[in-house]
Amino acid sequence: MPESVIACLILGLSLSGMFTGFVMCQKTVVFSNNNLLAVHDARRIMESLIVSSYNSSSLSVGTHNLTNSSYLVSESNGVKTVTLTVWWVDPTRSVSSSVSLVSSVANAVHP
Repeated sequence: MPESVIACLILGLSLSGMFTGFVMCQKTVVFSNNNLLAVHDARRIMESLIVSSYNSSSLSVGTHNLTNSSYLVSESNGVKTVTLTVWWVDPTRSVSSSVSLVSSVANAVHP
């Protein structure tokens, strides 16, 4: 009889550890998925910005706000630096997370 109780106790501890590990893995998967979606969204936005004309209003110096993202354009010596940040709320932790991309657009014609 004591062997059965000890066996059940060991089984219970093992299963609770496995369940905790499973829950943590699920949270990691949700976070990684949201992070990947934000990276893809940031790349899509950045690609649309860097093909714009150097003097385009979308590349005017200053901060530009979009849905769940914003980008800052600064200019120095004929080169505009675009810093884009996309954010989301992580549902597993209820905290805001973000990804950022930086690119440059030059005011020059390359042969």
